[in-house]
Amino acid sequence: MHLIFKHKWHCTYLHTVLKPRYPFDLAFRSYWIPRIKRGTWVLRFFNARLDAFTLLGMGFIRKGLCDAVRNPQDDGVKDFFNKDIKMNKNIVTHYSSGSKLFHWVIAFIVITMLSVSFFLEDVPEQYQSLAYSIHKSLGLTVLFLTVLRFLWIMYRGKPVLPPTVSVWDKVISRIVQYCFYLFLIIMPLCGWIMSVAANRVPVYFGLVPMPLPIEANKALAKFMNQAHETIAWVLIVLIVLHVAGAIKHHFIDKDNVLKRMLPGK
Repeated sequence: MHLIFKHKWHCTYLHTVLKPRYPFDLAFRSYWIPRIKRGTWVLRFFNARLDAFTLLGMGFIRKGLCDAVRNPQDDGVKDFFNKDIKMNKNIVTHYSSGSKLFHWVIAFIVITMLSVSFFLEDVPEQYQSLAYSIHKSLGLTVLFLTVLRFLWIMYRGKPVLPPTVSVWDKVISRIVQYCFYLFLIIMPLCGWIMSVAANRVPVYFGLVPMPLPIEANKALAKFMNQAHETIAWVLIVLIVLHVAGAIKHHFIDKDNVLKRMLPGK
């Protein structure tokens, strides 16, 4: 197989002349196809998409890091880290009320769940069924709200970081932001698939059953349970980084990054 290099955005990207042309194609063909012959289709489906999300996220991170290191003064770099995700040409100077509402509701639910979830097994037996039911319903709520928040930000946009923020701070900020979106979607999906695979279909706040086209599968349920717990710890680390960054902006940098997300500001 012949390899060529293309120079783009101050980074060197590797392309292949023969198919597969893209990193995901190569990873899928070399890693996932040999595994297509075994395991359940749901496990293959989830893993393939998890691999796709991971590669996509790493692509964004690699581009940002390369741009920042090779030419931090380049206008393209500044545009990449400061660009507003919006549908119009107007500069967004503050978070909308909807953006703040999504942020604080999701934050409250996630922090509460992470604080309580590790002790669900210690709940008295007569209340465990109710506790797990509420946990599953809140997890699905986080999933739906995260998707809605992403669409809302795409529509309304968000303010850029102050010009005094260093390039590396912007890199870390973007990485943490993308990881939050990624794991706040994957984590509840893991729990949802785990429950259905364990033949315990969630009933959303006791009102609406939430089935999936998945048959009972103990191996799949166990795998999803492990992924669910691992991502919980990843989210704890991300929350610590996020809070530490907000505190740094407010008390050390003395800018308005934290204030503009506070309710009523």
